[in-house]
Amino acid sequence: TFRSTKNYLKNLPVPDYDAFLTPCMIKEMERMKKKEEMPKLDMSRCELPPPSAVKGVDRKLWAK
Repeated sequence: TFRSTKNYLKNLPVPDYDAFLTPCMIKEMERMKKKEEMPKLDMSRCELPPPSAVKGVDRKLWAK
């Protein structure tokens, strides 16, 4: 049987949390400390322009 101990991590090395501090993460943490707003996402690449008057009524053109 397995008997758990209170400190089951004592045999493991202390984790190196600095490995997660990438330049991008450091910049983001500084932004949060300053309580600045997160930049808005650019959704322009997801926009779909409306069809022209000709394409709007012709189903064959929509299939292309």
